[in-house]
Amino acid sequence: MIFENTAFGTSTSNGLKELAPSEGVEIVMFEPYSAGFTDASPLINKVKSSGANALFSVSYLNDLILIVRTVRQFGLNVSINGGSGGFVMPDFYKNVGKLAEGLQGVAHWNHDVSDDAQKVNVEFKKRTGEFLFEYAGGLVAQTFMIADALERAGSADPQKVREALSTLDVSSGYAAMAPGGKVKFGPDGKNVYGRPVGVQWQNGDLVSVFPKEDARAPLMKT
Repeated sequence: MIFENTAFGTSTSNGLKELAPSEGVEIVMFEPYSAGFTDASPLINKVKSSGANALFSVSYLNDLILIVRTVRQFGLNVSINGGSGGFVMPDFYKNVGKLAEGLQGVAHWNHDVSDDAQKVNVEFKKRTGEFLFEYAGGLVAQTFMIADALERAGSADPQKVREALSTLDVSSGYAAMAPGGKVKFGPDGKNVYGRPVGVQWQNGDLVSVFPKEDARAPLMKT
């Protein structure tokens, strides 16, 4: 497991490290690196020496592009997995092309998880030429959540808007763009329906492949 050393990479990787033993996964290398680095060779040399048969990288876009290219340049035969970040962005595929095919990862949300999400994705793609990726979909949902809360609150007072947000329980419309396809906040401020989705790059598109209820295509073996 390799990860960029800011809050995003560190918190995500620590969470995965805690869960790994219960899933029967042995972590043979747990290595942070400086975000924005320009040479991945020393890092990938360590991966090679570790004897790992799979690589999980929690990385921003430019770092991940460099990591994937370097892994392939080294001829390293490892399964590459990505933890959100740059992995879910159309620009990742644009930069590495066929090297991305078959790579698996985890997303908070994906554009194919429901018919309603796909409808929005089709319109988004017409206008931008790209699929509606995780962060864009989330911004759509968040914008409409705030608009909904403002209407319910009948005021722009921050406390009233917060109270309106805390009582949202939505399972249609903009909720299709939220993780889990529904919106309801628990006492901790998190969406109680939120769950990750396993994704894989297939034919230039990011496709949902697990869990079973969210899968839109079978997992492509690589």
